[in-house]
Amino acid sequence: MASLIKNIFFFTCNRSEYYILEPLIDKFHNSKKYNVKIMVSSSHLKLRYGNTIKDINSKYNKLIIKNNYKDILRNFNSLSLKVNKLIKRHRPSLIVILGDRNEAMVAAMSAFILKIPIAHIHGGEKTKGSYDDIHRHVITKFSNIHFCVEKMYKKRLLQLGEDKKMIFNFGYLSKDNIQKIKRINKDEYLNTINLKYNKFVLLLIHPTGENKKTNQGNIIKIQKFCNYLSKLKFSIVITAPADEKYSEIIFNFIYKNRNKENFGFVPNLGAKLFYNSMYHADFIIGNSSSIFTESHFFGTPSINLGSRQNGRVKKNNIYNCKYDIDDLKNKMQQCLKDNKKIKRKWPKSKIETSKKIFKKIEYLLKKNNIFDSVKTFHDI
Repeated sequence: MASLIKNIFFFTCNRSEYYILEPLIDKFHNSKKYNVKIMVSSSHLKLRYGNTIKDINSKYNKLIIKNNYKDILRNFNSLSLKVNKLIKRHRPSLIVILGDRNEAMVAAMSAFILKIPIAHIHGGEKTKGSYDDIHRHVITKFSNIHFCVEKMYKKRLLQLGEDKKMIFNFGYLSKDNIQKIKRINKDEYLNTINLKYNKFVLLLIHPTGENKKTNQGNIIKIQKFCNYLSKLKFSIVITAPADEKYSEIIFNFIYKNRNKENFGFVPNLGAKLFYNSMYHADFIIGNSSSIFTESHFFGTPSINLGSRQNGRVKKNNIYNCKYDIDDLKNKMQQCLKDNKKIKRKWPKSKIETSKKIFKKIEYLLKKNNIFDSVKTFHDI
């Protein structure tokens, strides 16, 4: 009966969230028990970030939320009002939120106030050098169900007072999307991106939570390293930074270099090219969360720059590095040595994290009144 069909909302405000969420969205979409709606906002709707709304599968029902104020508090207010309106109109049984963006925090707050249960993915993580660290913990406190990816993160969720019966460590959801993406050979990849040199570096850089002067200093060091890479005949593939304060500093760096023969700027690679870039790159460098959540599946040597991601569980393929040209050169040499002894891989597994999450949510939604009581703090 139509009346028994449950509305399930997903919230996404950037490309990386959506790529990770897509296999889970698909599980709900393919079930006749659920009516899936995706709230789409922020950088998805901006041309300079690749207008990534076009990457969201056309079969999904999208609810567009426009909020383009430069002032972050005006954005908060606008987004909150629009999310409230959509929730009141559709009365979802659950909202699924991934990550730690400030927009996701606003969506979580709205759902919490309107007594809509929240399933949060990637909680319990720590990123000392980013404002997102606080956003993530706030979303945790608004949420009812938690899907973390490491034992350490489960421990932090318990420290935050969450109910251990509602915390589930099913591993990285990102693996599911990688597995269904077609791997292309390197020649095809190089022709698609149109790179000058066969050797290339994937540069994934975002602003830090520090001041403008520090961000400007960081980009000067990156420019020097890029000049060094050019002399060694490496191509550089770079995507648009996160939509954050001081992102203009990174865009200025991109515009300064975009006409160089070995510099390939693609605002949004899309899932297929992004994962193939990770797989084929001689090494990855930057301060992106994807270095921690996805690069290890390929075994690609990666350099984590600065403190933005400090606190995340570091896999064996990752080297921490300062914004220092000598340190960068040393870590690069280590990455190139690793390439001689480590074989690249494309993840294959019969175990689907998205299926585990889907079944757990489905089970919890069937239990009567599980979300009716006031959420309480659970002491360790």
